[in-house]
Amino acid sequence: MDPHGDPIADADLELPEAGETSRLSTADEGDRVVVRRIRHQGDEELRYLSAAGIEPGVELDVLEVAPFGLVTVDTPAGEQSLPEDVASLIETAAATEAEA
Repeated sequence: MDPHGDPIADADLELPEAGETSRLSTADEGDRVVVRRIRHQGDEELRYLSAAGIEPGVELDVLEVAPFGLVTVDTPAGEQSLPEDVASLIETAAATEAEA
């Protein structure tokens, strides 16, 4: 995987099988998810998310989903509140499914 979580082909030019994902913006309070991919390719956004502890492979606990779209998660770097447009760029899988 590259820093965005995009798959990299192996020596036979085969891509690894991608599991089912959903956007962080659709998560519910109390969900535990693993970041699989970050859709935006902009350096500034990636640096911000990385500094906030949000990178592919990181587990997040969804603490709150505000009615106006703000998603608050617990990350290794602490609590982070993300606007819906940013949360919609983050592809996740349920933590239990990701461990399988």
